[in-house]
Amino acid sequence: AALIRMLSDDPQVTCNVLTTEEEGVAIAVGAWLGGQRSVLLMQSSGVGNCINMLSLPVMARTPLLMLVTMRGEWAEFNPWQVPMSRATQPALEAIGITVLRAETGPDLVDTVAAAAAMAFDSDQQIAILIGQRLLGLGVVRVVGGRLGFGRSIVRTALLCLAVPALIWDRDARGLHDK
Repeated sequence: AALIRMLSDDPQVTCNVLTTEEEGVAIAVGAWLGGQRSVLLMQSSGVGNCINMLSLPVMARTPLLMLVTMRGEWAEFNPWQVPMSRATQPALEAIGITVLRAETGPDLVDTVAAAAAMAFDSDQQIAILIGQRLLGLGVVRVVGGRLGFGRSIVRTALLCLAVPALIWDRDARGLHDK
């Protein structure tokens, strides 16, 4: 969220809010054809949503730089994220996209610099997978602070029972997110 806010606040950056990840792939190719560079941000689950559209930059040999935040890894609370997390890298590599991975802050800076050069200087399609541990994801209370052990156990039990799909509050948050 901080990266998106920072980019949105930069007058030299054009940000597009997408309804699907496929739109982002098309916009990235169109931007290149119009003389602009772009970076596509998505979660690993988004890779599954747009895997077919990713053939466009591969077949057209246009640059593509993607930053993919991984879900379904370190301390993931949502079991539905795990299958696509396992499939993200193999799926990207199967269609010809070069996959790089970053697990630390300095590693991310170096990897993005190298990937940008590979994409824009050599017309390659590059995905940087940003490990969930690097993002420091954890379960926190809405009012701040970490969740206690007891609440974490109750939350996990509710997730396993599919209660989130049945009970929502006025903010459209599942009961497990309390």
